[in-house]
Amino acid sequence: MALPRFVVPAPELVGSEAVLVGRERHHLHVRRLRVGSAVMLTDGAGRERQGTVMRVERDRAVVRFIDTTIQSRESPLDITLAQAVVRPAKLDWIVEKSTELGVGAIALWTSERTQFTVSDQRIKRLQRIAEGAAKQCERNRVPRVSGPAGFADVSRLHGLRLLFSERDGQPLARMQLSADRPNAVLVVIGPEGGLTAAEHEQAQSAGMQLVGLGPRILRSETAAVVAIALCQFLWGDVCAASR
Repeated sequence: MALPRFVVPAPELVGSEAVLVGRERHHLHVRRLRVGSAVMLTDGAGRERQGTVMRVERDRAVVRFIDTTIQSRESPLDITLAQAVVRPAKLDWIVEKSTELGVGAIALWTSERTQFTVSDQRIKRLQRIAEGAAKQCERNRVPRVSGPAGFADVSRLHGLRLLFSERDGQPLARMQLSADRPNAVLVVIGPEGGLTAAEHEQAQSAGMQLVGLGPRILRSETAAVVAIALCQFLWGDVCAASR
């Protein structure tokens, strides 16, 4: 059975004990954990340690570590999802599912056809969704949600840059990509209504490769999940043969 997971600052993983406060202390209460409960603490950046709840106080809980083993559930492929801003509920779903699929970062951007805005408070909410999803799927790392940025900023992000397009792109398996297995991939997904012709030209000028997802038009949130899964299958850890 999976242990309840809590995110703590990196310094809390050093030493023999850690302290849970704030939202994580409340999470302990919600899970109805008490003295003697086994838990897993992670810094959200790749390190975790197992411990036992030793004290539960009104505003804090103390966990004593029993294991120093660092288990990694992170993909060897560093995926950044550059997602055009869509409807709030869909954006919540995209952040949750892309976190489950192992993305390392989620960069939101605005297109000429973007109809919605993302406030700082909204970014904080999306970050909490990513944190919750990371706990649920037992990840060591919580993806960072950032933005919104412009398309020019997206085009400068690192990795093999793939624009998953409803237009002219080729299937990923047939593309003439480098023979070397990429360490990092930038997955670019457009908004509801697709990219404009000018944005397609800008993407190609920036060196992005257009990837098709079949003859059917996919919703933005569907395209994001399919694109990430394809990359993980080819170069990540979804298929055992790719490890």
